[in-house]
Amino acid sequence: MVRGKSDTGFLQEKLIPVNTRIAFHIDPKTFFAYNAINKGGMKVHTIITGSWYPRTRFHLQEYYDFLLDGTALEELNKKEVKKAQRRLSPSDVTYIGLSEGGRFDSVTADLHGFSSTYFEDGLLLLSREVTDIDKDYKQIHKFFTEKVTTGLRLIYSVGVPSITFRKRREHAHTTIVLSSRVSEKQAAEFMSDHDDEISFIAKNKGHKVYFGKKHIVIETKSSSSIVTRKVISSIIFFREFENRLNKFLNLHRKVWSGIQDIREKKRIRLKDLPEIRDSLLDHQRDLAIVRARLGQMSDYLTERRKEIDEFGFADHLRKLEAYRFGKMQMNAAYMRRLWNMLEDYIGSTLKIIDLMYQDNIQKQLNVQQFIFLVGAIAGVVGLGKLADSQLVITTSTGGLGYTGALLLFGSLAIAISVTIFIAVKIVIPALMGLRIKQAFREKKLFKEEKSE
Repeated sequence: MVRGKSDTGFLQEKLIPVNTRIAFHIDPKTFFAYNAINKGGMKVHTIITGSWYPRTRFHLQEYYDFLLDGTALEELNKKEVKKAQRRLSPSDVTYIGLSEGGRFDSVTADLHGFSSTYFEDGLLLLSREVTDIDKDYKQIHKFFTEKVTTGLRLIYSVGVPSITFRKRREHAHTTIVLSSRVSEKQAAEFMSDHDDEISFIAKNKGHKVYFGKKHIVIETKSSSSIVTRKVISSIIFFREFENRLNKFLNLHRKVWSGIQDIREKKRIRLKDLPEIRDSLLDHQRDLAIVRARLGQMSDYLTERRKEIDEFGFADHLRKLEAYRFGKMQMNAAYMRRLWNMLEDYIGSTLKIIDLMYQDNIQKQLNVQQFIFLVGAIAGVVGLGKLADSQLVITTSTGGLGYTGALLLFGSLAIAISVTIFIAVKIVIPALMGLRIKQAFREKKLFKEEKSE
């Protein structure tokens, strides 16, 4: 029995296998090895990648149990969970509390030869000591995508709200390379080898950072220092944060355009109203999910800013373009307001569709009542005429025929029924289509701003 203890007592009296180390300190060299390899004169020490998705301390505990015991929530298939754990080959699984400083607990582990750190806010870092940069580059991304990401999706797949129509697409995660000696030419060649280029360069007090779209080269003599680790984690955090905001922006465009297409239709068929209404309700659900996600992202943005400020690294990270909290807060606030406008747009369109939908149901009920009334009258009149009617099955020449008042009324009733049927199926929907279009013109509760 081992008692693990953090500042909140998150781990308490858990049975731990004897070959598992529990500690509340971290050896920097475990994550950032310093054995260098030359790449065209550029001494490469470590290659790093990572991702971020908002999580909590409870998710971190589930991740720890998954790596340690191969267990997860009861709703999941135990064999699949165990299989996913074996694919990661975890060892040296360690839960780290806040005694190291900072604001986030974390779990470190060796995953199939890769060093990993998973923070409670959802930031995941994966690294490897470089022996062959080209080989290690391919292996780290393949392992991250096919095994690490797949495992996380599995253990967190229960009760997760998902966007209705968004297709899952893997984006290229940022790759960071640590080097003790690199020139601008060498950094440019490295990026060129991976279809990238240097966007800008930042430097300050022992760190020089070459930024590309998906690749970053950091020149430093202190690759294992706490400040270097904070530079790396901040850069990956901000890259992932920006990527998530960009996804929400593109999703907003799709939803807005879809609603705009509905409002600009010249005619909407009655039978399409239920489907349109359901799609708008789905958009309302997506709206609630995105707004909740934006709130979570802003909360962790604030916490990470406080952590950097408490370490006293704000000025250093700001000069290295790794302190972008103000910009991200501003962008997140803009995104929230953008989705708030979408809420008005969805609401006004849904209100019109609901009015037309209810009006359509009432019209159909009125028509059915009218048909029933005609049928009832026809039955009464027919019965009244039955006594005076003559029904002749054959004529004097032997041909088939029939006559009498019943024939006349029956023919009239059929003609009326056919006329009503045509009106219900063709005329009324056409008129309703015009009414719906007119409603969008006259009852528009939210007007789009014209681009300048």
